[in-house]
Parts: sequence; structure tokens; C-alpha cells
Amino acid sequence: MRGQVGQRKRLIEVTEANVRNGQLYLTGNLGFFPAACFGSSSKNGPLGRSLTLEVEGLTEPVLTDIPTESDSSEPRRFFRNRSWVPKFFEACRIKPGDFVTLEKLARFRIRIAPSSEADVKTHLSLAERRETREAALEKNGQAANGPKTYRWPTKAPKAEFHPATKPDPKGLVAIERVNWKSFRTVDLFAGIGGIRLGFQEMGGKGVFASEWDPLAAVTYEANFGEKPFGDITKVEPSDVPDHDVLLAGFPCQPFSIIGERKGFGDTRGTLFFNVKEILRVKRPPAALLENVKQFKTHDNGRTFRTVIEHLAELGYYTHTAILNALHYGVPQTRERTFIACFRANLDFQFPKPNPSMASLSDVLEPEDQIDPKFIASEGIQAKRLQRLREQGVAPFYPSVWHENKGGAIGIHPFSCALRHNASHNYLLVNGRRRLTPRESLRLQGFPEEFKIVVEPRAIRAQTGNSVAVPVIRAIAKEMIQSLARARLRGEETQSSLFACLEG
Repeated sequence: MRGQVGQRKRLIEVTEANVRNGQLYLTGNLGFFPAACFGSSSKNGPLGRSLTLEVEGLTEPVLTDIPTESDSSEPRRFFRNRSWVPKFFEACRIKPGDFVTLEKLARFRIRIAPSSEADVKTHLSLAERRETREAALEKNGQAANGPKTYRWPTKAPKAEFHPATKPDPKGLVAIERVNWKSFRTVDLFAGIGGIRLGFQEMGGKGVFASEWDPLAAVTYEANFGEKPFGDITKVEPSDVPDHDVLLAGFPCQPFSIIGERKGFGDTRGTLFFNVKEILRVKRPPAALLENVKQFKTHDNGRTFRTVIEHLAELGYYTHTAILNALHYGVPQTRERTFIACFRANLDFQFPKPNPSMASLSDVLEPEDQIDPKFIASEGIQAKRLQRLREQGVAPFYPSVWHENKGGAIGIHPFSCALRHNASHNYLLVNGRRRLTPRESLRLQGFPEEFKIVVEPRAIRAQTGNSVAVPVIRAIAKEMIQSLARARLRGEETQSSLFACLEG
């Protein structure tokens, strides 16, 4: 038996087999753990990022990851290190039928202890309510759960590659000179720091940030301890600190008006011009650019072609792909265009998707803790439900309901893409209420300790403008590993200065 008591806790009922074999099964709770902690099936293969388990009754914390199946790469249902489990059972006098609580103290830090009576009572109450609701739905001929299957990709997204038209003879040397376990980043069009966070976890240290929106800058400063520079157009490229990776989620601007006068190759008057000039002057070994999915077709493809041409002329080899956040650890479908840029023709590919979808339940806060101000009016709730019935669709829970421009209601076990300018009731949780600020941040993969220092309306706009951090983290891992190897495409490793980064 399993269940959720609040967002940060999970309960596991101990079985006789658990006690007999000295194992604590995680069946049904694997979504509670970050995908980064899932490692190879073999001890000799790459391990996942270490979880720190603070186990009651043990004097020292336990470091472990969660192995995956060798054939399917699906996470297995137990911790790799299980030697502590019998000691825990003995120290806390755990017996079959008892409950154990997993409490998330931080993203990779879990407390494991016998469950309190209050947690068990809440857990059993929630389980009973869930079973009653599902039975009622089945009695009415409705599906108790959401759609069972989705077309889930298993391969890395196909990338479009463009070589440099003016190769940089010093590019590989510049890459080899950097210690890719500790490198410098600049964060342009920074928003609330989603791209920075992903690279920070790979060893990146921010040396400069720019963000024109004052409220986004307030959130950024509260979480990173530095106030971003304002308008990037007011910054001289030479004044930007030296750095190793440039990060920029730059706005998508057309070049068509400029093109009428000066040709489509001219970027002056667009914000990409500022990115290009910083790349030209500072010559960082790598860059990651992010934009909307439609970037490649924007302005009949002229915008994308112009950007790639300028990057190629600067000596950058580019890899472009569209990645969906849903496939990389958050229950939100959010497709974005990413351009990975290198000063040498490195062997690189975008990350493979996670083995399975993240759970919406891990994002949502307990209903009894939701501020009433987030509850939609009874009229709106009734209208959405009626429209769903008219479409012949049965509701299921948990789910996010989305009303499109034509008035049709989509219902999914994940969220549609968050939008900064969406209507107040654009997305409704279970057809009943709006997302809370913390839920919006979780849908973008921000850590629990990320501070909320502005009003809910501002957070809704900021998360709608942001990136999904797990996607950036996955791309950053592949980029930094490629940079550390300095292996050219189709050739053996060119550099022995730095070993490949692990994990």
C-alpha cells in the first residue's frame, strides 16, 4: 500500500517480505525521486546522482542512487544500497504492517522514519476517498484514471547540424583550456534564472546576468544573490565579463522590416544583435540559445536562417532540436527550440528522454491546503464540466483542464504549456482551481527552496516566460561532457587534458 501525505511525504507499508529480505520496496513511489538519481543497472556503469538518506536509528547518512533495469532502463523498485535497511528495521522495531515515511528535505535529501499516527491516519483517509471516487466513476461507466498510454520517445531528438562557415583555428584550444568541472556562465534575458540553474548544477558559476523586467529581476536577485543588469542593449560587449558558456533565451524578432532595407543578413535593430556582438567580442567556447518551438518557421524561416548564418560566420558549429519538457522530468508539455553552439566541431547529441512521465501528483499541493482565492467560481467549474460532457469525455483525477481558443476542453494527466499572458482560468486543476505559485514553479522543475517574493500574478507570468529546468539540466550535462571530452565529430578523442565528466 502506498500513498501521499502532503507534497513532501510518501508512506510505504512494510510487508513480511520486506522484513524477511531486508528490503524497502519503492513500488508506486519512484516519481517521488528526481530522474537524475536513476543510475545504470551495473555498478560498473554510470551511477545516478547520489541521494542522501537520513535514516532514523542510524548515526550516519546513507548515500545511494536507484538502479535501472538493464533491458528497459526503467527504474527498479529499491535503493541500490540496501545494507542499512535491516539495521533501520531493528533500531526502530519495524514489523510487517507498519508504515514508513519518506520525507523530502531537499531535492536529493530524504528522511526515512517510522510514520506518525497522524500521517498514517491522513494517508488512510486519502486512500479511502480515492477508492470511493474511483468506484463511483467506474459505476457510471467512466474511466477512473487518465489515459493509460502515450507515444513516448526513447531516442534523443533528431538535431539539425550546421558547420561553421569560418572555422575558428583556436576553437579547440580554447575549449581544452577550460576546467569543465568549474566554468563561468553569463545569463542573458535571464528571466528568473531557469537556464542558469540547469548549468549551475553541472558546475557553472554565473558571472553576469541581464534581465529587463523589474519583477523578474526581484525574483532573480532573491534566489541568486545578485541583481541582474537591466537593458542588454545598454551594455557594451567588452564590459561583459569573460566567460565559458553564454546562455540566452532571446526573444524571437523578425528581420523582415530590416531586410527590406539592408537584406535579411543584417541583425541590427534586433535583440539577437546583442547576443551576436557579445559572442564576437568575448568568444566563449560554447553557448546555448533557447526560443519558442515556432522559431525555425518564424518569418518564413528567415529569422532562423539569419541567426544560424551569423553563428556560423563567428566560427560556431550549431546543433538545433526541439525538446518537450514532458519527456524530461516535469508533467508539462512544453516544446522549445534549443541551439547548442561550440567553437569546434565536437561530437554532441541532445539528451535522450526520461524513461517515463513525471507524476502530476508530485506537483500538486494537498487540496485542503489550497488558498480559497485560487478556486474558480462555481459557474466556471460547471461550464467546464458541462463542456467536457458534451465532448463525450469522462473526467479523471488528478488532471489539468485546458480551454483552447475554440472553447474545447482538453483534460490531461499533465499540464499544457504555462504562458505568461494566459487568461486567469487558462488552466484548472481537476476542473476546479488555478495553479498555485509553488505548483507553477514545480511544473517548470524549480527546486522547492526557490523563493517566492512577488505576487501570484507575477509568478504566473514569470513561470510562463521561463524554461523547464530539467530540460536545461539534461542539455547542460550533454554539452559539458562533450566539451570535457573535446572529441571531434567522427574522430577519436582529441584532448587528454580533462577526463569526461561523470553523472
